[in-house]
Amino acid sequence: MKIINKISIISSLNSPHSAYANRLMATVRGFMENKVEVEMLLLQTLHEVEASLKHAGIPFVNLSGKQKNKYMRLLVALFRLIPFLRRNNVFLIHIVRPFVIAWCFLFASRKTIFLHERTEYPNIHRKNNTLHLYNCLCKRFNGIFVISYAIKNYFIQQGIDERKLHIFPMLVEPQRFETCENNTEMFAYIAYCGDMGGNKDGLWDLIEAYCLFYQKHPDVKLYLIGDTKDVKQYEALQNKVQSLGLEKEVVFTGRIDREQMPSYLCQAVALVLARPNNYQAQGGFPTKLGEYLATGKPVVITKTGEVELYLEDNKDCFLVEPDNPQAFADRLCDVFADYDFALKVGQEGKKKVSHEFNYKVQTAKIIKIIETL
Repeated sequence: MKIINKISIISSLNSPHSAYANRLMATVRGFMENKVEVEMLLLQTLHEVEASLKHAGIPFVNLSGKQKNKYMRLLVALFRLIPFLRRNNVFLIHIVRPFVIAWCFLFASRKTIFLHERTEYPNIHRKNNTLHLYNCLCKRFNGIFVISYAIKNYFIQQGIDERKLHIFPMLVEPQRFETCENNTEMFAYIAYCGDMGGNKDGLWDLIEAYCLFYQKHPDVKLYLIGDTKDVKQYEALQNKVQSLGLEKEVVFTGRIDREQMPSYLCQAVALVLARPNNYQAQGGFPTKLGEYLATGKPVVITKTGEVELYLEDNKDCFLVEPDNPQAFADRLCDVFADYDFALKVGQEGKKKVSHEFNYKVQTAKIIKIIETL
């Protein structure tokens, strides 16, 4: 078994506030705290991201060029990547573009270990022609880390050796939520954080459920925390709220900085996620769930994907059937009917996160796997 001393992570990062950014930074921090040197190689990024990474103490190299054309910037980055490919031995590739993956294989030495990570089904956003090439290239990776068994089964169906596939579940940095222990102040709102675009997280159902819940608990507001840059979707959500007469009760906070997010979550009386039972939810795993649980507050979440493999209703969270706003509203009412019990359940969720989804514990497992390759 060879001891791993350094790993290079190839990625593109265009926002420091996304769930992907949180997971990536937790992974890097986990490697570093397990005594493995990390070098993050960014093919495309922004000054805002660079500033956030520097503030967090995350080592990175910005390979992107300064050309106005994004394709030229990527091309410059790929040529700047070549010396790293020839010099380093272990790479974790987060990029999904087949051309970039092929480029890495082309210029690296034969002894290089290439690893890959997927947190959602590969066929959600990719076209059929590039998907076929991507699946073929994935067979060449030495190891692939996936967030769910569903994605693992997807790769097995594509002919990838099961021995190369490893579960790398959601990651949480518990110390980010120490503010919950120091600040016991709560405000009368339940909170959701995440994407305001599309319906990946079931915001339409959540607003419907809150409307029903509000009829019994008019003193509790709903905070929707997240970037509202998708103007059409944001306006549609606002129109939905207005049609229900909840303009003053539903608060769109806009984007919240990563450093401020724990306070917003910790000060809520409950945290909610009403994911619909769609294809994306069946394969992915809501990384925000880990942050919810880390607060120690009651968490109400729909039973989608593989949530039930890790969590138990009334023990460490409150589970509810998906695509049913009335059932979600009833579950929220259950939480407030016996809030002392709900807080005990929340504390159990916090313990589970600390033990099972701790970023340092999970990356230590990954390191052991890499050392066997």
